[in-house]
Amino acid sequence: MEHELPEYTERQLSLKNGQDSPEIWVAYKGLIYDMTHSLKWYRGMHYHHWSGQDLTDEIDKAPHSEQVFLKFLPIGKLKK
Repeated sequence: MEHELPEYTERQLSLKNGQDSPEIWVAYKGLIYDMTHSLKWYRGMHYHHWSGQDLTDEIDKAPHSEQVFLKFLPIGKLKK
């Protein structure tokens, strides 16, 4: 049986921003990734990108490609 990821709303995601809680989450293409232990996401910010939000439309502004998400396992799905 395939493991089903839990769903989180945009509001729940927004609270995982490194400011309102110690967790640092971001969404990309419908999946949520936990960046809490990534040194690149210090205090919920990575360059000019803030955690707690969907970064799908911002990847073209990043200095890397979407391949960076392959380093992290998704922890949930973004509920639309």
